[in-house]
Amino acid sequence: MNPNSNSLPRSVPAEEALTLLKEHSRSDVSLAAFARSKGVKPWSLYNARAAERRRAKRLRPEPFFELRLEEPAPTEGADATLIELVLPSGLSLRLRRDFDEVALRRLLCVLGSC
Repeated sequence: MNPNSNSLPRSVPAEEALTLLKEHSRSDVSLAAFARSKGVKPWSLYNARAAERRRAKRLRPEPFFELRLEEPAPTEGADATLIELVLPSGLSLRLRRDFDEVALRRLLCVLGSC
């Protein structure tokens, strides 16, 4: 927008806002300053950026953990009561056979977000 111009900032359609957001990503000014320089209402770009982030989040796949269950070889002693779970990251969990399934599910959810 020309600083000497008397025109008011305008709203932009979503497609144009996305184009402007890409252009803004290559600039070193705030989004509000960038919008003013283009003669655009800043909220048009803020809304488009928020919508794009929501869309990208919906398209992101949920984490997937592959579990392979193997029947352990019979052993004697204290180890006979343990189940070992080895995650793809290399992390190992040793559980007693009477483990709390709900607690394990919560733990795996927490580990999956790391």
